[in-house]
Amino acid sequence: MRNNLCFLIPYYNHPENINKLLNKLLTYNLPVIIVDDGSNPLLTSVLTVSSPLITIISYSINQGKGSAVITGMKKALEMGFHSCFQIDADAQHDLLKINEFLEVYKHAPESLICAKPVYSDDIPKSRLYGRKITAFWVYVNTLGAVKEDTMIGMRIYPLTKLNSILKCVKGKRMDFDTDILLCCYKNNINIKWVDVNITYSDNNVSHFRMVKDNVLISLMHTRHFLSLPLLLFKKNYRQVIKSLEEKKWWNKKEKAGIFLLKITLYLVTILPAFILKFVIFIVTLFYYAVNKEERNNIAIYRKNLKNYFKDEVKEILSHTSVFSNFYAFSESICDKIAVWKGKIEYNDLVFANEKYLHNELSFGFGKIHKSGQILLVSHFGNIEVLRAVSRHIKETKIAILVYQKNSQAFASIINEISQTDLRAYDVEDLSIDKMLELSELLKSGCHIGIMADRVSVNDKKNIKVKFLGQDCYLPTGAFILAGLLKCPVTTIWCEKINGKYNIELEKIADNIILSRNKEESVRKYVEQYVSILEKHVKNNPSQWFNFYNFWQVTNENNK
Repeated sequence: MRNNLCFLIPYYNHPENINKLLNKLLTYNLPVIIVDDGSNPLLTSVLTVSSPLITIISYSINQGKGSAVITGMKKALEMGFHSCFQIDADAQHDLLKINEFLEVYKHAPESLICAKPVYSDDIPKSRLYGRKITAFWVYVNTLGAVKEDTMIGMRIYPLTKLNSILKCVKGKRMDFDTDILLCCYKNNINIKWVDVNITYSDNNVSHFRMVKDNVLISLMHTRHFLSLPLLLFKKNYRQVIKSLEEKKWWNKKEKAGIFLLKITLYLVTILPAFILKFVIFIVTLFYYAVNKEERNNIAIYRKNLKNYFKDEVKEILSHTSVFSNFYAFSESICDKIAVWKGKIEYNDLVFANEKYLHNELSFGFGKIHKSGQILLVSHFGNIEVLRAVSRHIKETKIAILVYQKNSQAFASIINEISQTDLRAYDVEDLSIDKMLELSELLKSGCHIGIMADRVSVNDKKNIKVKFLGQDCYLPTGAFILAGLLKCPVTTIWCEKINGKYNIELEKIADNIILSRNKEESVRKYVEQYVSILEKHVKNNPSQWFNFYNFWQVTNENNK
């Protein structure tokens, strides 16, 4: 495998360490290609190491590091090499790591293998902060896939995929290292990382041009950022045939994907409110533009709303649009983060009946021991705001039942930044032991939150009802669970009105009696929930965040 590999050194006026570097590389008995990028003749003359393994290509005029590396790559490909191991001539990199690179290459010859820098204390602060900024933009431009420093010139490039990569690369100077990595990501080339110590000596020579190269790097990041819609389309939406399983909500990622969540967390933390509003608008516009299916689904929802309530919603719908739902959803993500970080407190909320809420949610209100209950929540408004309530009302505890296949990473981010842990249980794992555990939780005063407006993974646990005048399927599981655990069922709502979150509880039943046909015995409770949901979407249609086609979800087992 090593016979398919050569070393590549872009060289420009680095006389101090070039011979030391060459002597080290030659010990591996691999060919070395040096591209002299227009060095001063006197500095070129220091290349005193002679070996049949060395090939030198010279420019008369400096053309930039990127151009030198590309020239070396093409030469290596012409000479029949599968890959080239690029190492910068300034000797900042730990050459003892070469063996580790070669070991990774042996097992992953089609991958781009990059140095992941480990800086010593001697790194100039200006470089450190500059690299952190470009690392952030790389994170954005790779949709969260790459968060490492990408400006380190110690890499093994897979030359067999060179043509497809270089069509994308525009950078020819110090913008090259990051540019080509982003192009590799866009061309689905696997990227692997090797920790490498980076040192900065007093006699180190840098050819980084503070103004010109920073401008080139900024333009490069801007170009990749503007191409993100196309990248998203290629990675997520170019599918000729979508199977029925792919259309089911539980096989789709939530709109608030981990990447978007982390980016939003960063922006909410550092940006003032007026800039954040502008960023929210731009990001929303981007997601609105690339999510045709979701746009259509919200349009269907608004059409059903209009046909069902007619003149009652005519005015409010005339002042909102499909885009309003997308924008409200983006705002809700920022508000989620604000709640998790303790920036939205109890005093920021508005209550329909504050005393009733205290009485229902608190454990041991007054002198009465109160058990927990099932709290039905929906993809409407921002239920996460309840964390501000739970922090204020003494002894309020809430656990949730979720489909953990697409929520584990999401929950881990919440727990990472939140002041309280999110206790979650998998709806697919309600064994007898888990049911007993839930029963004990309820007895201890803990409430169990369940999403009530998404079909169950198990088709047999869904029931056909009318919502906004149209047939749809809703889950019966929460109501059946309440019947089995002999606990009350209450709906809870958190909707944003005039910049404030309004909290309201509405009781469904204190006790649910189950018959032999459990699904049919809870129908009236499901219909009661639907009636309450209809009231809320009528008053605040933009707060509806069900972005899948709610009325065309099929239930194969019930046909």
